[in-house]
Amino acid sequence: MENKTIKISNPEQSGFYVDNGLTPISIYRSNGMWIWEFNKDEQNKIVYKKYCDFHRERLLERYNERRKKEN
Repeated sequence: MENKTIKISNPEQSGFYVDNGLTPISIYRSNGMWIWEFNKDEQNKIVYKKYCDFHRERLLERYNERRKKEN
């Protein structure tokens, strides 16, 4: 049986999901970490892609800033 939820322990990623309209179905602590559990549906896939694009852009900005400082 396919897992119908996704569990996220990264607070930045979980916050991004909430900011983009997803509501966690559960928030709990496990092994000393907070876990946000979301339904695994099509909207989740869209927000996950947006998060990856956002994160990739931030990494690229940091890289470019470091390169400018080196030159």
